[in-house]
Amino acid sequence: MVGKPFTLRESGIVSIAAVRMRGGSPLLATINEHGEVRLWDATSGRYQGVRYPAPQKDVLAMTEFQYGDDPPLLVASGYRGMFQTWDARNGGSSRISYTTGTFPGRGLTSLADNTGRRRLATADYSGAVQLWDLEAQEPASRDLITIRPRKVLAMAAIDRPGSHSLLATVSYDDVIRVWDPFASPLDWDSSHDKHLHSHDKHFQAMSPREFEGLVLRLLDTMGKEQSAVRVGDPGVDAILFDRATGEEILVQVKHVRREVSAVALERLVQPMTDRAPRKGVVITNGKFSAPSIEIAQSLGSVELIDGSALRGLLREHLGIEFLSDVPPG
Repeated sequence: MVGKPFTLRESGIVSIAAVRMRGGSPLLATINEHGEVRLWDATSGRYQGVRYPAPQKDVLAMTEFQYGDDPPLLVASGYRGMFQTWDARNGGSSRISYTTGTFPGRGLTSLADNTGRRRLATADYSGAVQLWDLEAQEPASRDLITIRPRKVLAMAAIDRPGSHSLLATVSYDDVIRVWDPFASPLDWDSSHDKHLHSHDKHFQAMSPREFEGLVLRLLDTMGKEQSAVRVGDPGVDAILFDRATGEEILVQVKHVRREVSAVALERLVQPMTDRAPRKGVVITNGKFSAPSIEIAQSLGSVELIDGSALRGLLREHLGIEFLSDVPPG
């Protein structure tokens, strides 16, 4: 540990960020659940007497962002997909404020890309890391990598002189991992998901794990926040939380060659009824057998999404075009 630990006399803090002040000591900015920002000495924890309301209240994460020699900014991301920036020193307005149209996740940091420019990086619950150009007139993002474990709780940049930044992430397993986000700039991930960039996009060309990751990323974009993955039940691949309705959803993802059998639906029934009534969703690249459709209809709370419907959702929400796995004729 560097220096002595200190306690901030501030309750309800939801995010913190370091602020580099030219010619002065580094500061620590905190924002609480009411959207109030305070500045503290980063070495002693002494309150600096600066407090102001942030222009954004529903803050997921906050980080510092700085253009060259300009005054430092604070950037916050919100549940509704908005980035809002302000002058870190006094809360003054800045020129940057826009809605991304997607849920950015809790991972947020400023980093140097492989050209030396400062960019904003976000990581959502699917593990997808995106790079954002805050200087663009319209929201612009670039997919960098997909990391595992998926559910990123926090993320920080590690700046290196004369080179691009590295990323440090932490998930629910309490392990800090360091990544090179620009090692394979053409891939979503250094190890998989290359099929999303090919010109021949078939679900069958993906592994079951790659297919599951794609589906969970789609659901996250659609507003279904991941609360658990691989919950230990053979009938449930993930538990999601619908941010719009507050509903808990049990998800089963089936990567098949032809049909999803009734057995898969039967495995979902018990987890749906062992606690308060919950909704179930079964998503596949193929089709559903007649008995499986009958089971879903009898339950009334299970949604079935087959390969055709899934391709439409991927096209609508992620802008990805997949071809049918079913040969013509």
